[in-house]
Amino acid sequence: MSNWSAEGELEHAQQKAGEFSQKAKKAINEGDLAQAEQLLWWADRWQVKLKTWQTIVSSKALRSPKIKPIQLADIEKVRKDIENIRKDIEKVRKDIENIRKNNAKFADKMRDFNDKMRDFNERMAQWTKISHSSD
Repeated sequence: MSNWSAEGELEHAQQKAGEFSQKAKKAINEGDLAQAEQLLWWADRWQVKLKTWQTIVSSKALRSPKIKPIQLADIEKVRKDIENIRKDIEKVRKDIENIRKNNAKFADKMRDFNDKMRDFNERMAQWTKISHSSD
């Protein structure tokens, strides 16, 4: 006999969505954008499963004549958890976007700096030629 239950699936999806969301945050903190994006993709998938199982469990509980207030409170807690995971996912996405913007700004500044250094080096070379030719 199987030990499967919708509630068990809900709990598993909740755990996985939170786990991938936390791993994505860690990857951001470590500066690994590619890893963070991949983990976010998985967090999104688990979050969708979480919503699906939450709907199934909610409808099952609401149809049950034996429904207890505690079950409704648990369902509401899961709804809040889903929203918190969604917020975590969005925050990590914004962090990735901000890092990309900052990286682009830094790259622009480095190009400007390199251009100025090239100009400076060319002027120094010309100045060196001029000063040596007047000797």
